Amino acid sequence: MEISGTILIVGPNYIRIRTVKKKQEIDVFFPDSKAKAMEALYEPNMGTTIEVEVQSFEFENVRYAKFWAVFVIRPRARRLDDCPHMAAINWKNLTDTLYKPEDRDSSDF
Repeated sequence: MEISGTILIVGPNYIRIRTVKKKQEIDVFFPDSKAKAMEALYEPNMGTTIEVEVQSFEFENVRYAKFWAVFVIRPRARRLDDCPHMAAINWKNLTDTLYKPEDRDSSDF
């Protein structure tokens, strides 16, 4: 499932997105292994499309869903030359963590 929208908050283990179509605010969670990469890639007011998996759970007889980031679709992986402010970050590790193999191995990267 894909979620598209604008980043509102980049938290320690989630990002909050305002969706394009319905203007809903959705929290998309990610594991600690993706935390530094997500923090490096995203900032508030940035557009994004993320592939998510839904985890459902029940609490007091009410079913809830939690969205987990699988990989980033947009923004596209950029070359390190295009991102001088990212020089301190291991760019290969960031793209390996957040993007599908076919997206990070493209000629754009």
